[in-house]
Amino acid sequence: MSKISFLKNKLLGLFVLIPVLFITACLDDTESSGNTKIVHPLKISIDTLTNGISLASITANEAEILHTSDSLFSLSIQNIENQSIQIITSEEGWGNVSLVPDGDNQTITLTNPTNAELPSTLAVIIKLNVSGTKSQWDMQVKGLGDKHSLMHSDFPNINLKSHVNDTFFIPRHFGIEVPNPIKNVEDAISRSRGSLHYPRGWGATMQYLAYYHDSQGLYFGFHDPKATTKRFLVEVEDGGMKLSCHMETPNQTLPNNNWEMPGHFELDIFEGAWYEAAQIYKTWVYKSAEYRPKKTSQRAARQEKIGSIGVWVQESVRTYGTLSEESRIRAFKDYMDEGGIDIPVGVHWTEWSDFPFDFMYPKIFPALDGLETMIKNLKMTYGDGLMLTAYFNGLLFDTENIGTYQVEGFPYATKRSDVTQVFTQTYPHVVDSSVRPPLTQNTVFAVMCPTQTPWQNTLVSAGRKFANKGLDGVYFDQVTAANAMHCMDPTHGHTIGGGDYWRSGYQKIFSNTHAAISSEKYINSELANDYLVDEVDGFLTEMFSVENQVPAFQAVYAGKVQFIGSHSNFGGYRASDTADAQSFYAGLAESFSYGAQIGRLWMQIAIQDQNARSLRAGAYIKRLARLRVKHKAFFSFGEMKKPLVLTGTIPTIEFLSSKRNAYAPYDAPAILTSTWSDGESILVSFINAKVPEEEGDSITFGFDFDASVYGMDGIRIKEVTESSDGAYTNVANTFHKDVTLNSYDARVFIISPRL
Repeated sequence: MSKISFLKNKLLGLFVLIPVLFITACLDDTESSGNTKIVHPLKISIDTLTNGISLASITANEAEILHTSDSLFSLSIQNIENQSIQIITSEEGWGNVSLVPDGDNQTITLTNPTNAELPSTLAVIIKLNVSGTKSQWDMQVKGLGDKHSLMHSDFPNINLKSHVNDTFFIPRHFGIEVPNPIKNVEDAISRSRGSLHYPRGWGATMQYLAYYHDSQGLYFGFHDPKATTKRFLVEVEDGGMKLSCHMETPNQTLPNNNWEMPGHFELDIFEGAWYEAAQIYKTWVYKSAEYRPKKTSQRAARQEKIGSIGVWVQESVRTYGTLSEESRIRAFKDYMDEGGIDIPVGVHWTEWSDFPFDFMYPKIFPALDGLETMIKNLKMTYGDGLMLTAYFNGLLFDTENIGTYQVEGFPYATKRSDVTQVFTQTYPHVVDSSVRPPLTQNTVFAVMCPTQTPWQNTLVSAGRKFANKGLDGVYFDQVTAANAMHCMDPTHGHTIGGGDYWRSGYQKIFSNTHAAISSEKYINSELANDYLVDEVDGFLTEMFSVENQVPAFQAVYAGKVQFIGSHSNFGGYRASDTADAQSFYAGLAESFSYGAQIGRLWMQIAIQDQNARSLRAGAYIKRLARLRVKHKAFFSFGEMKKPLVLTGTIPTIEFLSSKRNAYAPYDAPAILTSTWSDGESILVSFINAKVPEEEGDSITFGFDFDASVYGMDGIRIKEVTESSDGAYTNVANTFHKDVTLNSYDARVFIISPRL
């Protein structure tokens, strides 16, 4: 047995972590082989075994981070003729192993499998490049022949040590820090409805993970520019954490589907934590990802429009009727504009047709009588001070509409391995609201394939119809929330099973929709996922609320796309119970701090004005909305910077965590803060979200500021509230400031270069 390694210099004290490391090359000169040692910050060792190789060791600053050695990969290969499945790993079953070093590059080739059930021509090629603190990994499988198909791969496989004080970052929701990973990671992932599927708003929203401790970290980036479907697997096993990336292979079940890993896997060493890891991913996205936000005048116009919104509300036209709905919207808009300050309001409409919610998709036109007249009247009064958006499901087709479904639905739906069966979702809808409890029945929907022209045309046509009615935008539900399906229908023209067609299909749909409507009309979708961040203008993120969440998604994409809301316990503003009320104020504060537009709220806050005022909800909402609109150059179009660390004793308050269809409470600091740049100045925001125990209840805390962190030299500062701007005062480049905030109060400080 021989050992190959890359030696990389020092990295302080940490670790453990995550998916993908495999193969590095260049024989260590301590071995009998006599090859030379290369000095870099990271050392990765590969053991050559009797019939394969294993990932033997990863060390940083001479500290081992692997829990045990493991196979670098696992491949599932099907015999087309008899349907049998053979599993082969890197550790055994190979007749030949070749390792060829070339400077900082290494090529490892495994050939001549010993299993007679596998094609004799099968070969796996792994390439690694190491430069400075970065390493890049690639893998290729070829030689499958005309009788075998590669079904899926797990690559890389890494079994890591895990310590109590370490933190594991997973790209669930905006991003979650998992403390004491070996104890908590499986529960954190289970709350994402099973696993970290990408792309999936409920699963993985970005393509990287990180692991860190004491400001030293490891970054694991799956830098796949086409956003191919994949799944990040994490298992606690024998005292370690086993991590891998599972990918269904394009054209699985077809022979000779030779495969090359899309993009690259990157393992980097960095100093910092979640924010610094996000900056590594951000740098790659804006340089190489096909889904990076576009820099076009059309997108800029849409962002300027939707980015001006201060607060969102949600209502059902069908519930209230158009005449009642118009009066309710006017009441809310006028309520927000009290005091002569215009707060642009976004309206999210559901049930704007005769069909109930979650029923008869996609046949929900025509609109209710009077809708166009109502839109015209509202826009005539408020213009862009009121932006109207209608709901349309962008994923599903009702299977119970038998005649239409068989012709327009089934042929274009995603298919299972048995292509007579489709992937489905089931939802209840109310069929009789006159009884108590309301009578409901389940509706089974087919999940449609976005590559199919008839389905593409259906969504584009919906967008055009909405635009023609005078609406400002359309909300396509589920598209950036639901899991990408592995469609097996060979008649669809895309690769069978795995591939990048989920992104390419929806990218075409949204691109064509933009082309079919006015350049200033926006497209929103549910939750968030970066695989369509180039086409989506706003993400409805109100369900993104969870313990230990951090705004990593904003650290990558803020200023390029808008975020709408976080969970705020809609009814809490009028609750007599303090806990319910507390979660309401906490949720809105988190929205504001994360750069999200406030909402979606119910318009009862205006209609039931007495309750709103008694618990100060109305004033609180207005305060946050006004500050956001006043400083949209930062919150809507600026760059999120690393949050400041606050000093002082700050109490905790109750938030609500989204967990499947229920909500669990958790505690977090009552003062929420964020830091933003508009390219010239820095804005620091603070909110006290604590429900007061007595009148005048306040919290005092402090923060330290260092101008050099932001490339500034010679600064001044001013304090800003919702209604007034303080005067600038010159300050030193480094300073400490104490702040006192009453309950429900919000404050921003703007630090600018001196004149």
